[in-house]
Amino acid sequence: MGWDDQAHWHPHVLRWKELEAICRCLAVRDPRLAHPGIPLLLIYRFAQGDADDDPNAVRATIAAGWRSLNLFSESEIVQAVQQTDTHVIPREGDRQWVWEATHGWVNSRDEAYSLRQAHNERFPFALFNGMLAEAERCATSGAPK
Repeated sequence: MGWDDQAHWHPHVLRWKELEAICRCLAVRDPRLAHPGIPLLLIYRFAQGDADDDPNAVRATIAAGWRSLNLFSESEIVQAVQQTDTHVIPREGDRQWVWEATHGWVNSRDEAYSLRQAHNERFPFALFNGMLAEAERCATSGAPK
């Protein structure tokens, strides 16, 4: 669904809100996986914010994830967030994600590094959207299924 390498990456598979729902669901299912924490740090590179996301809140969440490890100084955390936030933080007014009745949320930019685009018939939209719906249900209800 996405990958991050040094050749031709396609990491933008999750909206920021979806990433947060997944991480919250994991925390509900296993309290050792608190949010923000290790799950966020492992997968936030595959998320992309949208115009509705507050860039400062996104940065603060990423920083809190790094802090949760108790391994790095504050300056190292600031540096880590700065090095990666350009991939995750939306530019002002930049609309990346649009709702489409057939596929759900899709990345709207042709030049985007995303396989989650309406014209990509190989993307598993139904399975992916089912997983996201379960993550959101779990994250908001607070009860694992």
